[in-house]
Amino acid sequence: MHSIFRFGSELFVSMLVFVCLGMWIDDSFHTTPVFILAGVFYALFGSFYRLYDRQRKYHE
Repeated sequence: MHSIFRFGSELFVSMLVFVCLGMWIDDSFHTTPVFILAGVFYALFGSFYRLYDRQRKYHE
């Protein structure tokens, strides 16, 4: 149960950080959805990679 909460909180925080960063970059360069979407995909990929890596190390 602890690992599920950890994954959820890491996903939430990374999404929040990278979406806010993407919004700031998009406002600066006037490229509305580009960096927001890049932030979402980066946060999702990073979170799922960390989950995969943790599970792989756990089962070794």
